[in-house]
Amino acid sequence: MKFRELNNEEWNIIKKFEKEFGINLNEIFKEELFLISSGRKEIFVLDKELYKIYKRINREIYCLGLFIGEIRGRNFHLSLELASIIEPYTRNKIIVNDKAEQLFLYGRDIFKESIIKEYKKFKLGERCLVLNRRREVLGIGRYEEKIVKNLIDRGWYLRKGG
Repeated sequence: MKFRELNNEEWNIIKKFEKEFGINLNEIFKEELFLISSGRKEIFVLDKELYKIYKRINREIYCLGLFIGEIRGRNFHLSLELASIIEPYTRNKIIVNDKAEQLFLYGRDIFKESIIKEYKKFKLGERCLVLNRRREVLGIGRYEEKIVKNLIDRGWYLRKGG
């Protein structure tokens, strides 16, 4: 796979994500570069020195640096790794009770009665980080009418069989 720096259109998609979560990735990753892979449009953050090494070797590689998400269509889908990194910087998060934590990690949605704390007033369709009582990121959800829809959770890695 080949990697390149993001173009303006891709940065605009990232900016939309940053606005939704109230963060600035350039402030969080001050010294790192943002690269996108050809094909799947996966986005990685890496140290400038690592990028120099990549440019010197003449091989196709599968990944480079820290995977932070991918662009699908006109949207940025953040990775669980990025979710854990941005948790201290965003208010788009909820804390759930122990029963909801267990169900969420099995791929289930969260009933709003299971939410212990909301860090802001969410609008329908807005994404949020789902945390347990210890403030560990369990996954990413989307606010719907009576539930927080499970978009991806840490248990997904085990369930997919990888």
